Amino acid sequence: MMTSLWMFWKTLTAFTILFVCQTIFITYFWSNTWFVANNVKGYGPTTYTVSFGFNSYCIKSIYNTKPHCISLSDKGESFEDYGVQLSIEKELLTYLRVSKFIYILIIVSQLLMAIGIIGRCKYIDNNQISVSDVLFTSSSIVDVILKFALSNFLILGYNREIGATMYGNKIYSSFSMNMVLFVISLIMTVIVNILMLRSFVKTAEKCSCQRGKKYLIIV
Repeated sequence: MMTSLWMFWKTLTAFTILFVCQTIFITYFWSNTWFVANNVKGYGPTTYTVSFGFNSYCIKSIYNTKPHCISLSDKGESFEDYGVQLSIEKELLTYLRVSKFIYILIIVSQLLMAIGIIGRCKYIDNNQISVSDVLFTSSSIVDVILKFALSNFLILGYNREIGATMYGNKIYSSFSMNMVLFVISLIMTVIVNILMLRSFVKTAEKCSCQRGKKYLIIV
């Protein structure tokens, strides 16, 4: 009973940590920008910073308190009020769209992980491999793979041409601070995923099956 109680609280604690990390990942990175282009020239001597992410891109000068943001489908026409013309490279848009799709898959995998861990906590005394074990383990592995895939596509978007201003100079994408935060979040979630998987892998023990045979079971 004490072992079961300890396993329950250890699993629940690990799940809580994972839930917090994944919630931050989902809520923060969906709406924030991934790439920036600094010193973009517009009308007059003012220079702007253009930043963009999965859903929109924004323009901001040193005089603005808040950036002006528009949808990616707008293609930057609204930026002409600032004297800035944008023509984002197709490859960069492709990387962003693929990254957005991977991001959605990550959310699905995290939902499956939550279902799996809840099932394991519910049947903590069961020493047999259950559907919850398989669900959590497989979705955890997929989650880690998807996060590294997302990282790869974001890296491919670095130093891509964003477009030309009305003065004809080229501007290129560089990573925003969010990329640094993403790397930190990625490391944290991968570590917690590994710890969670270890909590599912108990010391190998002999269990009697209904047929009376002995098997080496790892749960």
